[in-house]
Amino acid sequence: MAQSVRFMPASIFGAVMGIAGLALVSRNAGRVLGVPGWIAEAWALLAIALLAVLIVAWLRKVLVHPDAARAELTHPGQLAFASTLPTAMALTAGALGPHWAAGASVLWWTSIVLILACQAYALGLWLRGGVDLANVNTGWMIMMIGPVPMAAGGVALGELESARFLFGIGIIATPFMMGLVFHRTIVGPALPPGMRPTSFVLLVPPALACALVPALWNVPGHYLLDALYYFDLVLCAGLLLASRDAARWPFTPAWWAMTFPLDALASAGLAYAQQSGTPLALALAWVTWLLATAAVVLVLVRSVLAASRGALFVAPPAPAVAAAPVTKAA
Repeated sequence: MAQSVRFMPASIFGAVMGIAGLALVSRNAGRVLGVPGWIAEAWALLAIALLAVLIVAWLRKVLVHPDAARAELTHPGQLAFASTLPTAMALTAGALGPHWAAGASVLWWTSIVLILACQAYALGLWLRGGVDLANVNTGWMIMMIGPVPMAAGGVALGELESARFLFGIGIIATPFMMGLVFHRTIVGPALPPGMRPTSFVLLVPPALACALVPALWNVPGHYLLDALYYFDLVLCAGLLLASRDAARWPFTPAWWAMTFPLDALASAGLAYAQQSGTPLALALAWVTWLLATAAVVLVLVRSVLAASRGALFVAPPAPAVAAAPVTKAA
């Protein structure tokens, strides 16, 4: 079937999250590691442009294919990915701030209204109960913990009070959502190969707690925050090991789900390096920043190639139908 906005998933705004997140991290890398400033600003401008294009495309889907949009936003396993839009808006606001403060402020406050509306709607659906375990996924984390990465945009804008508000909402939801998603990932049915990159979302809460708490409350680092970074390094190693066959996974927009988590890990690495200043910490900061950059570049190139072939927004493959058992004649 031909490429169409009908098959454009809400999760595609994760592309903006990955690129805008890398812009914010690269600005910090400029301060800590001496990375050239133009790198961060190039990513920032790309995130701003991409957000505008994707919002127009999504509105076209809503207007031209309302049934497809409605089906996605009422499905307990898919609706959570709609929260990538306000999260992407908040991160893009942080990237936009140095270039256009007024526009960034509008984007920031709009994102807060949208994420609160998304959370209320999702909770109203989920708390009815009866959701199949197979519909639990890392999108639920993005929905309920999304305010934590949004706070990074607020820090960049200097909107500390509202950023603390968002961080508080997300960090309280973290143990519930991470526990639920860990349980589903380990005990529940295996994710389809095209969705497996979404497992990297597990990196986000520990990494951003380490990176954002000192900035939000103007306090020095703490050994408990450092421990979150240590845990995330081990978790990242485990996720990379679990992804060793990634070359055989089909490419889908869900691959963008691995980019922002690696941005978050790089952000924690930079915060830790800035605090400790040891050679090992600085080396890890370089490794995590380069890993995040490589992930964004890889997925961006593959997305452009898939779109040029008309294979980015296509109908998902139909589930395989088991063959009827062959019975012997009497």
